[in-house]
Amino acid sequence: MKKILSAVVVCLFVAGAAFAQETATPPSKSTISKDMVTKAVKYLKDNGLEKAKAAFSQKGDFFTGEYYVYVIQDDGTEVINGAFPELAGKNVLKLKDYEGKFITREILHLSRSKGSGWVTYRWKDAVSKRKINKKAYIEREPATGLTVCCGFARKEI
Repeated sequence: MKKILSAVVVCLFVAGAAFAQETATPPSKSTISKDMVTKAVKYLKDNGLEKAKAAFSQKGDFFTGEYYVYVIQDDGTEVINGAFPELAGKNVLKLKDYEGKFITREILHLSRSKGSGWVTYRWKDAVSKRKINKKAYIEREPATGLTVCCGFARKEI
């Protein structure tokens, strides 16, 4: 009887653990964006800009679904943008969102003054191409002076 009871307890424990794993809350969009930027800054620091350009510009760890990394130099030149490659190599200081906000200027101001933080703006969704409210986490990589960003759609406009 003890063996049967022990077996039942073990089965219930294993089933409970499996259920807990399946029902765990997925990470928030903010967490995903911030984690992606943290990984991208480390990758940039460890591997250099040229390897980062290749890694950030293709689908994979730094570009998946609506999440993509983009990198901006201090002069406003967008160095990397996996979702919108036509912006790479262009100075985007005068780039405005759908409400006329100078996005890059705000990102660089936050980068220079605090080193990291959140910026909100209205942009085009990387997947649907619809207008969205976007929130992006940004972090300055001090050795290069590059600002690494990743955002997510908050809702369609």
